[in-house]
Amino acid sequence: MAPVQLKGAPAAPISAPALSPADLAAHAAGSFVRTSAPTPGDIYVAASIADHRAHCTSCRGRVEEAEARYAGYGESMRRRDRVQLGLRIASAPAVTS
Repeated sequence: MAPVQLKGAPAAPISAPALSPADLAAHAAGSFVRTSAPTPGDIYVAASIADHRAHCTSCRGRVEEAEARYAGYGESMRRRDRVQLGLRIASAPAVTS
């Protein structure tokens, strides 16, 4: 991949991280999930974000609120799917012969 020069950036070019053939195939298939192992940079960024959230009460509160919303969204999607697919929950046991 060619180096990228950002407007107003230092003279040294910044190169984008290389993607593995598996990552490129997943991207072409419409999946944007990285399939290769995380790089040391990925691990460092995740660790520094986790460390920041452990010490910053406002960020921790926002993350907890977001996770609670995600659970609510999941329940809403399950209800919608049951209605769209006609999967009504039976209030009485089914009659079998």
